[in-house]
Amino acid sequence: MAEIIPLDPLIADKWLASWIARDPFSEAAVRDLEAALPAPHCVVVVTLTRAGLPASLVFRAQKTVTPAGKRLKAEIESPAGRMALDVSFHNRPIDLDPLSTGRVMTMQGESPCSFDAALAIAQSLVRWWPCPVIYTLDGTFYGRA
Repeated sequence: MAEIIPLDPLIADKWLASWIARDPFSEAAVRDLEAALPAPHCVVVVTLTRAGLPASLVFRAQKTVTPAGKRLKAEIESPAGRMALDVSFHNRPIDLDPLSTGRVMTMQGESPCSFDAALAIAQSLVRWWPCPVIYTLDGTFYGRA
């Protein structure tokens, strides 16, 4: 089971200051929050008040890139047979698993949803997405987490 951790107040305050006047559930806002998260693989639950009702954002963030400047070695199939591939990537991270990386949105704040309901959804999703951490931010007038 994933550990439930409140989002660091410094990260939350900076993110909200940048996005609360605009749309904090937009793709750009979610990318900005995702970039600030310390865990490379986690689920995030953010609930804010919109139009007087709580609305929730639930997404998975997964960052699996190698450090910049690493070498990638592999074997590839070609019409001429198997060939070794040995390539240096300087100043660029290498995405080793492009199909499973990146953000997966489950809820994007378009419908009313309480923090408790969004957290329950996140907890059920980590059974399928083995994430060690669920970051939470309850910014509603209920002020629970």
